[in-house]
Amino acid sequence: MRALWKGSITFGLVNVPVKIYSTAESKTIRFRQLCKKCLRPIKLKRYCPEHGELSDDDIVLGYEIERGKYVVVNEEELRKYLPKKTDEIKIVEFVDRDSIDEVLKDKKYYLIPDKGGVDAYFLLQYVLDLTNKAAVGRFVMRNREYVCTVVPYKNVLILETLHYKDEIHNLDEFPVLRNSPKLGDEEIELAKMLIEKLYKKFEITEFKDEYSEKIIEIIQAKARGEAIEMKVEEKKPEKKNLIELLKASVE
Repeated sequence: MRALWKGSITFGLVNVPVKIYSTAESKTIRFRQLCKKCLRPIKLKRYCPEHGELSDDDIVLGYEIERGKYVVVNEEELRKYLPKKTDEIKIVEFVDRDSIDEVLKDKKYYLIPDKGGVDAYFLLQYVLDLTNKAAVGRFVMRNREYVCTVVPYKNVLILETLHYKDEIHNLDEFPVLRNSPKLGDEEIELAKMLIEKLYKKFEITEFKDEYSEKIIEIIQAKARGEAIEMKVEEKKPEKKNLIELLKASVE
């Protein structure tokens, strides 16, 4: 597996050489758009409604400051203000792990110790786990400056990139949340019974991407020249009353 970034974690005068790796890889099925006549991949043209097809030289970058009004910027201006590339995750503070709002968390990466940093790496991992703390830091990757946390997970450190505060949607944007309905005792008890009925220890291995597996089966069958039978499931009539739905669920 190829490292996405290589550098070091620094806190105080301590330097821990590390590499960043993805924690997972999405396996979403991807399709190509093809020409119906010859099955060759199509190419998308860049087109202006007024001037037709455009070349690279005809295209500039613009930022919309109000609807339909743009300010043009050039790549040289953008490069001038790009964050300077760094090989350092600079830890600026340590905080309680549960003080970091879940909605701020974006992507997760494995931090793997590099040569010369094993002892300091495992010391940091152990002490963060022991104290239930997270290290908050900054670093630059792919021309973007990130704020991040470094947290222990099993026998490894996880780097979590965080959203900036102004990237988070305010809950006031959803009027339906402002006035919660009054819940009846019967509804609450039935909901608790349903939760108890479905409660079990979570095991991710019990879940599969059934849609993707079925699509792969269909693709493989079509590749073998087999006919595909399409089944249409009939929808069952739904009960509208919440209490009726809860009662039917716990039976």
